[in-house]
Amino acid sequence: MIYPVLAYKEFSDLNLYGIKTECALKYTSRELLKRGVFDGVLLIDSSGTLYEMKNARENGWANPFWGINIFRRGRGILIDFDLEYLEHKTLDDVKLFVLERLSCLRNSVLDGELRDGVMKSETISQIVSVFV
Repeated sequence: MIYPVLAYKEFSDLNLYGIKTECALKYTSRELLKRGVFDGVLLIDSSGTLYEMKNARENGWANPFWGINIFRRGRGILIDFDLEYLEHKTLDDVKLFVLERLSCLRNSVLDGELRDGVMKSETISQIVSVFV
């Protein structure tokens, strides 16, 4: 998978999340993992490949202090997961998808800036960077 990636859920959450690195994708809390936040997450990498995240599982503490971080709630953990290849998307496919998703949100003050950023993007990586 080529970073940055665009993460989203199909139906339950209309938000789009830009993730710069593998470390940022794999760092979370036990609470989020137990709530099933990672179940069915879809990822579009910078090359346009669409993956589905499956079988997210804990892989250890996020730092040598048993995951304790005074700046975050709870303990940080690292996760592993399986990726299932779904299909390859073109730049136009990704632009259309992102613009459709943004039109559903309509409550963002930055909506116009996000749309402009997506429309001006010449690569999928640039589209993802709009959301990072």
